[in-house]
Amino acid sequence: MIVALIAVSAASFTGCSALGGAEPVATVEPTVEPIEAPNDPDAWDQPVTLEQFEDAFPEFDASGLVSMPNVNVMNNTRMWVLGSSDRDHSYEKAVSWAKGYVDLKPEGDDRTVSGIYVGKTRNVSIMIVQAGDDVDTAGFWMYITSSI
Repeated sequence: MIVALIAVSAASFTGCSALGGAEPVATVEPTVEPIEAPNDPDAWDQPVTLEQFEDAFPEFDASGLVSMPNVNVMNNTRMWVLGSSDRDHSYEKAVSWAKGYVDLKPEGDDRTVSGIYVGKTRNVSIMIVQAGDDVDTAGFWMYITSSI
């Protein structure tokens, strides 16, 4: 009896059971491609123009952004950052522009909204953060990320 008990214990430690054993677990490869890091982390120091933004996003009419004073544009690979500290409703203007392309939803607070533009060849994520407490005089940061 002791020998049988030892044999059953040994079999269970090796992964087999007295009742036939379990099937081995298959390794599943991830289906989502990892996001690559920007090619040049220092590239954020190099501003680009709204015209370059327009060239990168022909699906958007950037005239609403071009008409806002003091809009700065920066780019690093697939991430674009636009911003303005203009105190004349620039946050509201940025939100109004984005609503022409995406259904904006609040992001946990009343100072950040975001949405996704689904295009024929790529998706574009837009997130706008209010810079300042008073919505009438607040500036904005707009983060635009392309899926390709």
